[in-house]
Amino acid sequence: MAGETLSAVSDPAALMPRHGTVSSAPATKWEDGLAAGNGTMGALLYGDARHDTLLVDHCKLWLPAGSREVLPNGSEFLPEMRRIIGENGYDTGQKYFLKKAEESGWSGKLVWTDAFHPGFFLNIDQPQDAAITDFARIEDFSTGEVWSQWRSAQGEFSRRMFVSKTDNTIVSVTTGPRGKVALKLTMQKVASPLIDSTVTHADGWITCHNTYAKGKGGYDGAVRVITGGGTQTSDGSSITVAGADSVTLMLRILPWRTPLPESQAWPNDPANPEFEGASAQAKRATVQLAAKAYDPQWMDQLKSDLQSLSTDYARLLQPHSAAWSGLFDRVSIDLGGAPAERAMSSEALLDKAQKDQRLSAALLERMYDAGRYVFMCSAGPETPPNLFGIWTGTWSPQWSGDYTTDTNLQLDTELAYSANLAECMSGYFHLWDSYLPDFRRNAKALYGCRGILTGSRASNNGLALHWDGGWPGNLWTPGASWIAHWYYDYYQYTGDKAFLRNSAIPFMKECALFWEDFLMGSEDAAGHYLFRPSYSAENGWGDNSSQDIEIVTELLSNLIAGCETAGVDKEGVVKWKAMLAKLPPLLINQEGQLKEWSNPTQGEHNDHRHLMHLYGAFESERFSEEADPKLFEAAKVALQNRVSASREDATHGFMHTGLAAAGLGMGDMAFARIEELAKHRSIYPSMVDGHFGGPNVLCDDGNGATPEIVDRMLIQSKVGRLALLPAVPKALPKGSITGTRARGGITINKLSWDLNAGTCEAFITSDSAQTITLVMARDMEVKTLTLDGKSLAVTNKGVRKPGADLQLPPGKGVAIAVKFTPKP
Repeated sequence: MAGETLSAVSDPAALMPRHGTVSSAPATKWEDGLAAGNGTMGALLYGDARHDTLLVDHCKLWLPAGSREVLPNGSEFLPEMRRIIGENGYDTGQKYFLKKAEESGWSGKLVWTDAFHPGFFLNIDQPQDAAITDFARIEDFSTGEVWSQWRSAQGEFSRRMFVSKTDNTIVSVTTGPRGKVALKLTMQKVASPLIDSTVTHADGWITCHNTYAKGKGGYDGAVRVITGGGTQTSDGSSITVAGADSVTLMLRILPWRTPLPESQAWPNDPANPEFEGASAQAKRATVQLAAKAYDPQWMDQLKSDLQSLSTDYARLLQPHSAAWSGLFDRVSIDLGGAPAERAMSSEALLDKAQKDQRLSAALLERMYDAGRYVFMCSAGPETPPNLFGIWTGTWSPQWSGDYTTDTNLQLDTELAYSANLAECMSGYFHLWDSYLPDFRRNAKALYGCRGILTGSRASNNGLALHWDGGWPGNLWTPGASWIAHWYYDYYQYTGDKAFLRNSAIPFMKECALFWEDFLMGSEDAAGHYLFRPSYSAENGWGDNSSQDIEIVTELLSNLIAGCETAGVDKEGVVKWKAMLAKLPPLLINQEGQLKEWSNPTQGEHNDHRHLMHLYGAFESERFSEEADPKLFEAAKVALQNRVSASREDATHGFMHTGLAAAGLGMGDMAFARIEELAKHRSIYPSMVDGHFGGPNVLCDDGNGATPEIVDRMLIQSKVGRLALLPAVPKALPKGSITGTRARGGITINKLSWDLNAGTCEAFITSDSAQTITLVMARDMEVKTLTLDGKSLAVTNKGVRKPGADLQLPPGKGVAIAVKFTPKP
């Protein structure tokens, strides 16, 4: 029938935002939906002109499964477990731990984290008899607005949506020719047996009240329906609008928590003061309410808040768009993408990349922008992105959609500082600080240690419960110390000494306290600590995983430097320096490869997506030619062996190898690792990544890492040292980037390069007066280097790295120009 036909827009270029994407096809599933978010709520619009669904998510929606949230009392297990491992091996040692855990009340079964779940689905049915033409779906990354638009015999229609940063409300409007907008709105009933749900449709409102069957609270949702002209009626199960000029929807979710006395988790503990005496009025602006019991006034307040807002879509969009673009527009990139490819729809651009088996500059530009967009959508005031960013449309998500802290969480946030989005890290710090009571309980219960210990997974609490005979997550100890990397790096990028003193140092000290107890008395004949038990993330157990040694090295080094900068804890500095001196050395095998386990008896397993022994390359930047040339070369061999051996197509594996390659100056390999996402089509039309190729399983860790890999190709930094073009690949011979940040409080106002012409120009601004060492790429033959037009003497500032020392004034931009001999 003609009325069922739908054809795509013929010229996506006319609709393409300066930063964004156009999809030319309807979204047949939620993963293909147009994605928006404000860090608290997420929304996906999927379907077509006749049948759309607006999916509403919230960062605090974790579905209680009724798991027993009680840790075993294992505080006395560690000495005996270590003895057994030493005499009989890890398998026997783990069986001992599990046996003792069962004697202490553990169920013997793996405890999954509570799963990230959808809030509600709102069906938007818009029957149209005529054929649909010029259909397109658009995401504007720079404003945070998404929309679909189409044409029929009746005229032009559109459905627009954004998730307001300023009003914390999802706003959608459907428009068309005067008097021609007719809709039927239906909220789907919750499809989970673990939620007791009541859905109500009435004139002007759709609401849902949802209580978790296994306790811990629930959530309320409300949709305000405003018509411009026409009529609105409800039959109790839907709302029908006829003859309208427009229909505006205003949507919000309000989660609420109640205590769960049988849980040890601090967020559920009745003693938690968040459950005491907080009225709905006092907590109107919070992300989640908490009380001893549900208060019916919360729904009244939710509706009242929506009632108080303007009903004018453009008026609501303006402050949101200003706040959003104020962050997004700080950074811009030009990699020389072909205009014809920049104009392609998502589908066409991804089809071409997969067919050609090539990552074009235009696709990488869009991936770079999408990474920043997804992070801004998912990073909120109280939470960082989870495994899926902030979106899900399934009640049975892979890996619970949780905060997976042995790789994915870290990749989600890799871009934050270099992409000039440090403000978006507030939820990261808020979440982990709020879980400190649970982390302390983990350390004490599992190992009898002071300080803090995370598990490999977390969702609505921080208890380390995810382990059993098949998954030795109890042996994975460096999670908190890896999380601490972003605490100290925040200071290095921003120079915020108050944050250093009040947040970073206290968190790092808690991490160090765990290692002080865990490593005490383990010294060997050479005086080196023994990390036992030790587990290299998801790739096996063995004494002295290189991962543990490298992460603890970074933690203690940062803690010492931070305390010396802040002038605090001199006694602690002495103690931590002594601990540093006792860390075992990293080892290199006969092939010249950095070993994953720094013990001589354990071999390598290179066919794996995780590569935690390269932490010093992809995260801490410990490996350098200047510090240890043998270790540096061994890390390069390890990376090459990993890439050559691996047959997995997990996006996070590509991302970690890409980050490591950039850190080791291997720009062509770094580019090739991003290119794998294009070859495997690991990207949805919305430009949100998939965990696997296809794409399959929406997962945003690739979005978080891609911009960081590109930034590290072009700029790498330590406080007092700035490297330009340290790993620029041959595939990107010319381009420019603006607005990124470097450690030491430096803004890269603009960096441009042309490898064929042999030119590099940078305009940078330092927050404070400082002297830095500027270095260029290894083996680059520099002809001239000028600062504000004045020639500087060029000398080696590292192993075959030419450069010069620069005096930077506070708050005043300086121009750097470098001419070099183009490489053959």
